Amino acid sequence: MPKLAKAAGLPAVYREWLDALPWRDTTKKHYERGLRRIVGWADIEPADFTPASLDVTTTKKVLSEMRREVDKGELKQETLDHALRALRSFFAHCKTAKELGDLEIPDLGWLRTEKLADAAAMPPIYFEWLASLPGQEDHNTTVNYGQGLRRLVYFAKIPPAKFTHASLDPRTTEKALLAIRVEGLSEAVQHQCRTALSSFLAYCRANGLEVHDIDGHYLDLPAEDEMSETYHEWKGSLTLLEDKPETTRLAYGQGLRRLVYFTKIPPAEFTPDSLDQLAVLGAVTKMREGLVSKPALNLSLAALSSFADYCEEKRLVAKAPDSRRIRKLTKLAADQVDPEYYRPSDIRDLFSTAATPVDRNGVLWPARDLAMCSFLAVLGLRASELYNANLDWLTQERLLEVDEAANWMLHVRGKGRKIRRLPLSQELLDVNNRWQSTRNDRFGHAAPDDPLFVTHEGTRFNYQRLRYWLRKLNREAALRDRSLHALRHTAGVQLAADGVPMNVIQSLLGHASVATTGIYTELAGGELVGVLNRSEANTLLRETLDGAAQ
Repeated sequence: MPKLAKAAGLPAVYREWLDALPWRDTTKKHYERGLRRIVGWADIEPADFTPASLDVTTTKKVLSEMRREVDKGELKQETLDHALRALRSFFAHCKTAKELGDLEIPDLGWLRTEKLADAAAMPPIYFEWLASLPGQEDHNTTVNYGQGLRRLVYFAKIPPAKFTHASLDPRTTEKALLAIRVEGLSEAVQHQCRTALSSFLAYCRANGLEVHDIDGHYLDLPAEDEMSETYHEWKGSLTLLEDKPETTRLAYGQGLRRLVYFTKIPPAEFTPDSLDQLAVLGAVTKMREGLVSKPALNLSLAALSSFADYCEEKRLVAKAPDSRRIRKLTKLAADQVDPEYYRPSDIRDLFSTAATPVDRNGVLWPARDLAMCSFLAVLGLRASELYNANLDWLTQERLLEVDEAANWMLHVRGKGRKIRRLPLSQELLDVNNRWQSTRNDRFGHAAPDDPLFVTHEGTRFNYQRLRYWLRKLNREAALRDRSLHALRHTAGVQLAADGVPMNVIQSLLGHASVATTGIYTELAGGELVGVLNRSEANTLLRETLDGAAQ
């Protein structure tokens, strides 16, 4: 097996990268050895090593060889993970320091590894349980449940082939969950594991197998078909009236059923009057005792708010529970956190990367990617507004009678099916025209009701694919990963920094309240100084002061 490259012979850029690492000594040692291992496997003499030595071909060859050694059991997965992280960190440092030149940064996403038990090695009962899940029509449900259980098996250090219905006893489960938290995985992931285990244990019990009681931490929620007619009417309204996507509809349904579970209301007897303020307050208090993750709890309250609005609109109740009041009473209301956004230099790097025609394994597409980045960061579109947009949302119209030419407008269908009209700049028109030309060359002329943006297969994006697209783009640009909503916040901050009135920003972004828009003024504080300095009134003040001084 190739040895580590000697640290003493490596060039200055290696030491500069190492010095820039922010972590403690142990982590820094893993990264340092990881990069030296890459150099050793590539058979590069330390003195001859430069960032350009790790071109796409060399990097993929080395990592593929290491991957094969892992599969044969000759190399630890942990060792490969350290090498991969070190390589990503090194490339990001070199890009910032402009050490890469014209070197194409290899795409390392293909080697991404998940800390999950190998599905192929899992016993038959695992696959029988997955096949029994009621949400088989929803592929995501099966994937999430399967990943949740296999993640527990991995962190419990149980060999997949030896896993049985009795493997995850309370002590083993809690140790595995502690290891997941130490790993830094989110509360949502931890809850995914708990939910999957709950489902698996319920399946085992239903089939006469004795399983451990996990102290009620893993909930068997009421089934959909057990719920009352009112519940199903509300859930149907999410699609018909609120235009909620299927994923949100499923999540809201689960959130409301979780409240029903904790209020101990018989599912078939659930009515609009069942969830009064006191009953919901008691249920939320129980949920906060550690039985339910905070994201799941917040989802239940969001579902409650939607259900309350439906009941009040249909006049099914005189007064519905106030979810905001419940949040305050149970101390769930979170402190105001400044929204995440891209600074101008970050946007410049993101646009530049999006427009660069490099081989990205069919995931990224320059003409399309620059257009999507532009529509999100300039117009401040929500993710759902972008992937739901059709070509016929673009229209030409005169805004004023005195206009000589018609302006191109994007008619956006936002929350609550509210439509707002956004004018397109010449730059946005140019970038969209270039994208549509490329798209027509590939898929033929598009129909008016076709998506404005499509995947490589010519299909409409969904949230998951759009999120993966941005994550990959951030990585290519050597930027910290940010959410899709961060691009929307970027538009708000920039408009505020340019001195655009709050009511105008509110209209452009489609905020229900100007109070929501006000946060952008605070974020843009420093840049607003320049706006005030450039104002006509300030200029006149300066002229007055200069005249008085003479």
